[in-house]
Amino acid sequence: MTIEIDRFRKLNLYKQALRFTHLVLEWTVQNQADIGLNECIRIHKMVMKIPSNIVKAAVEINVKNKYKKLNHGKEALQNVVPVLKQHGIDDNELSVELMKLFNGYFGFLNRKKNAGRG
Repeated sequence: MTIEIDRFRKLNLYKQALRFTHLVLEWTVQNQADIGLNECIRIHKMVMKIPSNIVKAAVEINVKNKYKKLNHGKEALQNVVPVLKQHGIDDNELSVELMKLFNGYFGFLNRKKNAGRG
């Protein structure tokens, strides 16, 4: 069980999600005067859901729940990107890369699931 829990730290998806989260958090701290404290807190909550859901999915045993939690992480990314664009941060390259990694991880899980069938 501990092997599965520690494995998520090696996922490229998790590493890139953390990188994206740190960039957004640094940007909001630097621009807090421009965007306001309440909006900073809202963005922080939104962006923190991404790596959190990846971790929850990585340690989940049930495949259906794994997909569900990964979808929550992907939705969190899709929800935060327009808010960031609205405030002037347009790190499109990193968010697109993260979205590709989400889709790649879904494909990896599909191949793994289908290989188990047969």
